[in-house]
Amino acid sequence: MSGFPSSIGAFETVVILDSEYVAERGEPYDPVALGVQVHGKETVLVYGRDEMLEWRQLPFPIDKSTLMVCFNAGAESGFLHALGLGMPPWVLDLMAESRVLRNVCLPKRLLSTFAKHHPEIPSPNLDMSLLKTVSRIFRLLFVGQ
Repeated sequence: MSGFPSSIGAFETVVILDSEYVAERGEPYDPVALGVQVHGKETVLVYGRDEMLEWRQLPFPIDKSTLMVCFNAGAESGFLHALGLGMPPWVLDLMAESRVLRNVCLPKRLLSTFAKHHPEIPSPNLDMSLLKTVSRIFRLLFVGQ
């Protein structure tokens, strides 16, 4: 791939990441756990601190044909930086897209009625998981469904 990718189809691999870490003010991230799913595969792999600290390379590709998808690019990038094993050049941060998909301005008493009549808005005014957000956004933006 050369230049800016024209679509998600330009990537050979799409890796969905969610990390857990401890971060003291002014100190680097201290990795605790990492969840990884390759888009299109059912399995979500979860790695613990001890296992990650033994890695010599990440268990997923980070080359120019890989897109890293996460819910907070700053957090996931800081986490990967703390591991010191490289960083994918392409990152898609879904935080803003997730908020657009689910934030509505309604009185709380009207929310359940609204939700019944608008199934296109998942979890109105409620948090959504990273994997649910990825699934919705990939269907809406990249597949057109």
